[in-house]
Amino acid sequence: MPADGSAAPSVVDAEPGRVATLLFPVQGAGPIWGVVAASFVYYETWLQSTDWATHTVTRSGTQSGIVGIDGTVVQAPLADSTFVNGGEQAPWPNDTTTTATPYLTLFQVRGLSPVSVTNSATGVQYVEDAVSGGSLIAIDAGTNQAVATVGTLPISTATALSGTFRGTARTGFLEATNALSTGNPTTRDLYELNSQTSNSLARVTDNL
Repeated sequence: MPADGSAAPSVVDAEPGRVATLLFPVQGAGPIWGVVAASFVYYETWLQSTDWATHTVTRSGTQSGIVGIDGTVVQAPLADSTFVNGGEQAPWPNDTTTTATPYLTLFQVRGLSPVSVTNSATGVQYVEDAVSGGSLIAIDAGTNQAVATVGTLPISTATALSGTFRGTARTGFLEATNALSTGNPTTRDLYELNSQTSNSLARVTDNL
C-alpha cells in the first residue's frame, strides 16, 4: 500500500502456514528506512503442531523465498530452507543523521533437517526443522543472487541463526540457538564468517 495511504492495500503474495520472518533489504542512501523503500521481501513459512498427550511441539514444512513488492516471484518457496534473522548491513556513513543502514547481504540456510530437544524441567519435547547440517548461502541484497556458499553448519542441536553485522572487511558473527536457549551465552553458539568468501564459516563456540 502507498506510504501516503492514497490507495488500499493489495495482496502481492500469499503463503500457507505461519509466516515467521520477513526481511526487507532496503536499498538507497540517507536516513530513509522502512517497508516503503524496499523492493523485495525475504520470507519464510512453517507449520507448527502440538501433541498435548505426548508434550511434543513440532515445527515442520519450513520453506523460504523472495518476492517483489509488485508481486514478482524472485525465488519460489524452497523447501527445507530458512533465512537468517538479520544479515550484513552497510557500514555507518560519516554523518549524524543516519539511524540504520541497508542490508548488503542476507543469508539463507538450505538443507534443513529435524532436530529434537527436551526441556528437562517441563518434559516438553521440541522437534523442529533445524539449521544443523545445513548450507549457509550468502545472497546479495541488490541482485537477489547467491554470491557464496559460506559454509556448512556442523551437526548440533542448533535450530536457528540470527545476527546483524556491518564492517568494511565484510566479516561478522552469527549466533545459533534452539528452543532451550536463554540469554546465557552457554546455551548459544557463535559463528564467524565473511559474507563474500566461500567456506569462511568458522564455529567459535561448541555449546549446542
